[in-house]
Amino acid sequence: MTHTLIKGRNARLFFFGDHASRHIPAEYDDLGLTGEDLTRHIAWDIGTDTIVRELCAHFDCAGLLAGTSRLIIDLNRDPTAPGLVPADSATTLIPGNQNLTTAQRADRKTRFYDPYHTALSGALDTRPDTFAGSIHSFTPHPKSGDPRALDLGLLAKRDEDGGDWASAEDFLTPRPDHLNTAIN
Repeated sequence: MTHTLIKGRNARLFFFGDHASRHIPAEYDDLGLTGEDLTRHIAWDIGTDTIVRELCAHFDCAGLLAGTSRLIIDLNRDPTAPGLVPADSATTLIPGNQNLTTAQRADRKTRFYDPYHTALSGALDTRPDTFAGSIHSFTPHPKSGDPRALDLGLLAKRDEDGGDWASAEDFLTPRPDHLNTAIN
């Protein structure tokens, strides 16, 4: 399954998780990785499936969950990005993604990326005035870098018309005192 659409009546909110699954279809033989690697953050954003489902239930809004690991194809990338099918992640080599042909990359895009983005675009096109939240998680201390200082980060994107930055600020107001939060 490439994705799961969650139904809800509240059209003002929509939550989605591009990296909500660590599922790798059997024909990819776990991409040559061990069980331990497949449970790490490199394979998925741990907890986002639950968070999206809980937010959608709480607000009675729709949502979308990816059904495939970002190691198969990263749904949060531009389709032309070099890292769309990652050769490595957080210093871990992904054996099943080495030396892929153009046809193999195109097949993954057709099978996994396109259906997910068609569903996402379709859901958002029917909700033009919706606050859409893309839910991600992160490790507090990635293998390949410095510890992260934030407990909660909100990534806000301005569109061609400038977007509504104030709604991003409002989302974190009031900010919990016990959490280090910020907007990027």
